[in-house]
Amino acid sequence: MTTSPPPSEAVSTFPSHDLPGIVAVELTGDNEVAIYRRDGDRVDVTSMPFSPWLVVPETAQASVRKASSTANLAGDGYFSVLARFETWSRWRDSYRALREDPQAAVLAFPSPAEQFLIDSGLSLFDGMEFDQLKRAQLDIETLALNPGEQEAAVIIITLSMNGADSHIIRADELPEDEMIDALAAWIDVHDPDVIEGHNLFNFDIPYLAERARRCNRPLNWGRDGSAVRFGSSRRFKAGARSVPFEPAYVHGRHFIDTYQQIQRYDYVGLLSSYGLKQAVEGLGLSRPDRTFVPGEQIADMWRSDPGTLVAYAVDDVLDTDLLSRVALPTEFYQTRLLPSTLQQVAIGGPGEKVNDLLVRAYLACEESIPAPQAPRNFPGGYTELRRVGRFSPVVKCDVESLYPAIMLTDRISP
Repeated sequence: MTTSPPPSEAVSTFPSHDLPGIVAVELTGDNEVAIYRRDGDRVDVTSMPFSPWLVVPETAQASVRKASSTANLAGDGYFSVLARFETWSRWRDSYRALREDPQAAVLAFPSPAEQFLIDSGLSLFDGMEFDQLKRAQLDIETLALNPGEQEAAVIIITLSMNGADSHIIRADELPEDEMIDALAAWIDVHDPDVIEGHNLFNFDIPYLAERARRCNRPLNWGRDGSAVRFGSSRRFKAGARSVPFEPAYVHGRHFIDTYQQIQRYDYVGLLSSYGLKQAVEGLGLSRPDRTFVPGEQIADMWRSDPGTLVAYAVDDVLDTDLLSRVALPTEFYQTRLLPSTLQQVAIGGPGEKVNDLLVRAYLACEESIPAPQAPRNFPGGYTELRRVGRFSPVVKCDVESLYPAIMLTDRISP
């Protein structure tokens, strides 16, 4: 029987409240992390030592390379040896070797921030409320959907801070390379903790990255001046929906895609569409003076009536802020409890979050960690097809979730 960590100890130990106001944790160098802490409008940064770690079963202890120390964990859990490393590069080499060894098992977190938060007991946003988070909204308008097309160009970049103080960068005032520089300068001056956009991962960021590449300009949006970087393609899951995307990361900040978050918020499927305008309308948040421009008319509108297109772009960032205020607080307050970053909490599933909590509790009590149970099949709801064809007269037909969606879309009410 596997020994579990004493619940009272695990709960009382974490999260620690020694460092309130942490908005980001980032690896700097090979064995320390930068801690970004918000104090009102100011963000302070300090460095703390970081000792990367992983956990292996006793049978794989001999396969661990370059560890500075190993410790046996109590109990009879499968993962019973905690290995620590002096540097991140040594941890990475050892982790890669263990992953390539078919006889070795390993429990590890590839994110330095998650490792540090699990190990230290710290959490992001402790002592903060959602309204204290500095969130930048970003939207772009373009002449083509594919950034590689000959006529492609970014014509408007619209920004706001927490849904206010909108800022417009226009192609009729600056060439594209200077627009990209102006965007980076705005981010540096306003120093947001979060950069939000609707379909941010699958459109705005990759589009800007490609246009920046063609202009020989990096997207230097990091708090340390570093560029945006991209991860391997993955899938965002919300209920039965699974949407592929390519995650992007930037030093000291979090990317939040409201297209993803509103899908998770709408877990019962009341919304008929997750497009920006449709989602805002479906939630009853539409503003009567909102400007609309059909997507296929954007290029012509830019040439004939740029003022209307600018108003439309400003409304897009305001709508993005509205969706964030609805969907993001849940992820924010979960991040206060979890040893993870806001961006990872926002895209991760519930199983990942529970695992993070359990691993932190086990290691806090210096207890070995059980191996995952083998997956099992579970029977679903009973269905039976009895007849196929056309039936009449039909006196009642009930389709789950369809009625609320029709009522919201067509504005039907008693």
